[in-house]
Amino acid sequence: MRASIVPVLVLVSLSALAACGTAPEETSGADAHLSGAEPIRLGKLATGDLARDAGDTTDWRVLDLADGGSYRLTFSTEPATAQVALGVYDRTGELLATASFPGEDGGEAVIDFDAASAGRHHIRLMHQGGGRNTWGVKVEAREAASSGPRKPVID
Repeated sequence: MRASIVPVLVLVSLSALAACGTAPEETSGADAHLSGAEPIRLGKLATGDLARDAGDTTDWRVLDLADGGSYRLTFSTEPATAQVALGVYDRTGELLATASFPGEDGGEAVIDFDAASAGRHHIRLMHQGGGRNTWGVKVEAREAASSGPRKPVID
């Protein structure tokens, strides 16, 4: 009689765990962590998706800059009502800029930041609410119109 209760207890335990929902990064992949950040190129659109209910709440991207200077990050998400927090970090991990989406104006968010030196910079996108969303990020030098685009360092 005792052996027949064990499978029932296992099923009840698994059902209870399933009712708790999906772990925040269960299906996110390597880019859920800084060490798995996917590269983006200066001046090129990078895209991804986030879905809290599906276990994908964080995406990291890495941008290698050849020079310090002033940069502009443009961020958009579909649907426009998605709630996403974004941070830009320098090579030492210092937070350079942050924003939450949707912004006051809706549509796309524009974040200006200054990179004190060349090197590896990171962008973290975190799902804060709403359903599944697709995002886009583009980083450009702010003085690109007068001095030409800056080139990322190629490893």
